[in-house]
Amino acid sequence: MRPFPPRRRLLLLLVLAVCLFLVYSAAGERGFIRLREMVEQRDGLRSRVLDLQENNVRLAEHISLLRDDQATIEYLARTELGMVREGETVFILKERPEKNSK
Repeated sequence: MRPFPPRRRLLLLLVLAVCLFLVYSAAGERGFIRLREMVEQRDGLRSRVLDLQENNVRLAEHISLLRDDQATIEYLARTELGMVREGETVFILKERPEKNSK
């Protein structure tokens, strides 16, 4: 088996170097594949930030109602705490147990 001529060896070495560069460019730490993953992660984080900002706006509106709106405060006091106004009468109705029909 004959050794490669120097010119051919240089060409082979150059092709090998270009192939290694392309593989590293695609799959390396800063390669195209990693870049694509980072872009997808960034887009996901932007979407999450927008969702959180919208949620913050809703919560700020709810806080404002709880601080300033008497109707909201009364509604929550009645429904969640079971409170009644002075002079109101509360009737508690118990359900009748169903009779087993035979």
